[in-house]
Amino acid sequence: MLNLAIIAVNLIQYLNLIYMKKIYFLASFLFCASIVHAQLVINEVLYDPSNSGLDGDANGDGTYSQDDDSFVEIYNNSSSAFDMSGYQIWDDTTSGGTVQYTFPNNTSVPAQEVVVVFGGGTPTGPFGTSLVLNAVNGFNFNNSGEVIGIKDSSGAWVLFFDSDILSGNPNESYTRNPDITGVFEQHEDNTTLKFSPGAKIDGTSFNLSSGLTENNTFFSLKVYPNPAIDVITIEAAVKIEQFQIFSITGQLMIAESTQGNAINIEALTPGIYFLRVTAESKIATSRFVKQ
Repeated sequence: MLNLAIIAVNLIQYLNLIYMKKIYFLASFLFCASIVHAQLVINEVLYDPSNSGLDGDANGDGTYSQDDDSFVEIYNNSSSAFDMSGYQIWDDTTSGGTVQYTFPNNTSVPAQEVVVVFGGGTPTGPFGTSLVLNAVNGFNFNNSGEVIGIKDSSGAWVLFFDSDILSGNPNESYTRNPDITGVFEQHEDNTTLKFSPGAKIDGTSFNLSSGLTENNTFFSLKVYPNPAIDVITIEAAVKIEQFQIFSITGQLMIAESTQGNAINIEALTPGIYFLRVTAESKIATSRFVKQ
């Protein structure tokens, strides 16, 4: 009996040691993962846009769509650009999950800036100074009990958003308050807005280092395709006299007088830019993405 007791004690001690090693390994793994991906933060998620008229038209294209107006906003909380090429947005991660979107090559999120991925439609700003991407086929997010995950290019889970600990059908986004560091709350808890894709909870841009913001107050200005690879087209109801293209830091990249509406941007490196158009002594500014 004594030998059996000793064996039992030794077995318990051995199992405890194995258990503690597993806990230590898991903690170490999570710590290392948090160091690598600490600069990425899910800041705002809309998985249940309001279906009351255009209250849920988050992408601004004039049409309500549950799948197209849903979005995920991710913040780069560092002093350097972050390459999200090959990262993926997943849905229903608790039951295996499905890929909803894969970030294309050369997806670089500027320092202290956000990337917003809409499910589809034709995202029409303003979205601050953010990088805006389009999943095209729509996000198949659930109205409640939603668990969204982000995988890196190696297939490892790096970020999660779990609405189970929040309320069910919010009809608005969940956003951190304060931005980046706060806990999630419904957007209208402390504002009159249902969402603020590409901007802080108060509607201001995350990165204003250039002093440039979108402004179409004086005349309507559309730029397409957006994102673009080699050529962008300007659409305005007035005669365009001059255009300037600035980097996100405010550096003038291109300046020309023009009578046309097509601009060659092949020489620009991938990133976020501002197009400033002068017409009839008035100025309008729009943001676009060069891929």
